[in-house]
Amino acid sequence: MFSYIDTHELDIVDATFGIEPNDGGPYSDRWVDVPAERHNRGANLAFVDGHAERWRWKAPKIFVEWGQPARTDDGDLDDLRRLQTKLPRLHDGQNAGL
Repeated sequence: MFSYIDTHELDIVDATFGIEPNDGGPYSDRWVDVPAERHNRGANLAFVDGHAERWRWKAPKIFVEWGQPARTDDGDLDDLRRLQTKLPRLHDGQNAGL
């Protein structure tokens, strides 16, 4: 589970980063917040166990609007799905969302 990721500079409105789980809900295929790509089209993620990872995005992170759909033609949705795999899970195995 990740605990920190840098938000896209045009998407900074508060001190949080959020995405919804891949559970078929209305925001499953949308960026609630768009991650940054200021580090050579990638981002640094901190995890709750104390380790950090650098992730290179498959697609450029382009902010259009809050809650924007992840693009399906260039790997953007793949990037969202990868982040969704690092969301906390509830006891029933469902993702909790951030």
